[in-house]
Amino acid sequence: MALRLPLRAFGSTGMEVSAIQLGTVKIGRAAKLPYPDADGYVLPDDRTVGTLLETARELGVNSLDTAPAYGTAEARLGKLLGHAIHDMLVFTKTGEIFDGAASRYDFSAAHTRQSVQESLSRLGTDSLAGVALHCPSEDMESLTNSGALEELHRMKDEGHIRSVGASTTTLAGGLKAAELCDYVMVAFNAGYRDQEEVIRKAADMGRAVIVKKGFNSGNALDGNPRDAVRKHLKAIFGMPGVSCLALGTMNAAHLTECAQDLASLDP
Repeated sequence: MALRLPLRAFGSTGMEVSAIQLGTVKIGRAAKLPYPDADGYVLPDDRTVGTLLETARELGVNSLDTAPAYGTAEARLGKLLGHAIHDMLVFTKTGEIFDGAASRYDFSAAHTRQSVQESLSRLGTDSLAGVALHCPSEDMESLTNSGALEELHRMKDEGHIRSVGASTTTLAGGLKAAELCDYVMVAFNAGYRDQEEVIRKAADMGRAVIVKKGFNSGNALDGNPRDAVRKHLKAIFGMPGVSCLALGTMNAAHLTECAQDLASLDP
């Protein structure tokens, strides 16, 4: 039987997501990436991206992580997936605007609505599984003193999105997001457990948790990379309440290996 990733409850939203969510920053953005191989990175061609997407589907990946700040990622996903995008749970973000050299942020209600509408158009769909605030490193201001979350909840009520989230950095921001959102996106791995309290609070409140930087953007794979992957996967999925791991690889073989390693973990 072919390997299929398990589905996990996405908080109390009623959605189920594959344990691995495909991150797409490397599909559309080549500048200012926090990866060891970022220097000289060239965007992959459509054939490479298509192979990755097909491998993901074969493995049972049913969830995508993207953002306007990921350059052309949304537009490329819309083009390459076509009608098949309706078979995927697509999560995007709002608030960060990347001009190719630096980021700026806009969490006003007007920009939030415009951003979501543009994402829907680029992706070629009329509904998104989730939209998260793409918070800067100092995240509390965007969570508590902007119109963005309120606007996202209005768009959820209107049926444009199914869940509202926040990608946060600080412990205080993550804890606040767990109170205000349907899901949180936080960094966590075997060597970085600062957000453990956020994950536990989210689980207690029925919120979903997407883990980002599960391998510290590739910087936590010293020694034997395969052993390191297993170590981090065990730490991540040993936390009750984790819905999925956002994995931003462009290598179909690496994606397959990660799925195999996840399947080999003890229940």
